[in-house]
Amino acid sequence: MKRNFIAVGLFTGCGGSSLGLEMAGIEELVAIDNNENAVKTHERNFTNTKCLQVKVDESPEEGKESTSSLIRRTLLEMGYSDTEIDLMQFSPPCQFFSMCNTFGFDKELIQPFHDSIAIIKELRPKTFIIENVEGALAPSRAFIWNGLKKALDETGYVYAFKKLNAKDFGVPQSRVRLIIVGVRQDLAQMGLGPVFPRPLGIDPSRLALSNVLPSKPAFFSMSQFKDSLISGQEICHTLTKTPNLKLYDSLGSLPRKATIEELKSLSSFPESFEFVGSYTDKVNRIGNCVPPLFMRAIAGAIRKGILEPYYEKIDRSVK
Repeated sequence: MKRNFIAVGLFTGCGGSSLGLEMAGIEELVAIDNNENAVKTHERNFTNTKCLQVKVDESPEEGKESTSSLIRRTLLEMGYSDTEIDLMQFSPPCQFFSMCNTFGFDKELIQPFHDSIAIIKELRPKTFIIENVEGALAPSRAFIWNGLKKALDETGYVYAFKKLNAKDFGVPQSRVRLIIVGVRQDLAQMGLGPVFPRPLGIDPSRLALSNVLPSKPAFFSMSQFKDSLISGQEICHTLTKTPNLKLYDSLGSLPRKATIEELKSLSSFPESFEFVGSYTDKVNRIGNCVPPLFMRAIAGAIRKGILEPYYEKIDRSVK
């Protein structure tokens, strides 16, 4: 059976999803993001991955290279073929689908989704994951979501989608996301359809903010709830790209900003993971990331439920 599972990541940010893939035993060969400090952070933590700082664009101006062509060329330079891609992971920007969006519909905001789908059609990975905010399923966004589903239908992949919460997979943060898992038609015809991880059944108290952070804050607050104090015995709410978490060491104490190390812990990054940039930039990277333990669960389910059985079937067919 094949043991070296290969992945390509787009909109990878600082590398939360990349670390999750690594934890799941899947090797990410190529990663793409357009943010300089995100790429520098990725390069510092993943020395064996080729991280490219480019805008994902599958319909570039004349004379410029499409993203799928760039991926294909980069893989060839590394000694691989695009036909070997087992998994592609996408985390396109989610401004339009965010429930905080107050500026309405802008076609440019959903273009990253269409580019992602076009790349899937061109490179034909065995499986794919698209991660985004749960707001994509909101009734007010239905006209866009239905258009994206139509585009996914045209890829010929069998796909399914589900809302998952990162806290159900060991991340000490309540973070609900829409996860789309797609499987290429030939694998689906072998009985290998989309799969999702099952919640781990972790005792919520183990993930409570005061039990996760060494400073053991008595209370915390999130900017969207203004001055409402939340007990430190509860799980941290969703971190965002702005410094929305305030910690209170005791009742009546002044609020303080969470440190980067604390934010890392609440997003399931190990202490050894290094971020590049200013405090604000690091907060942005962490708030936008896919928590590593979350991606480990999603990618691990795909590896065990789709990729491993696929290669076992292939091995048996050639004996």
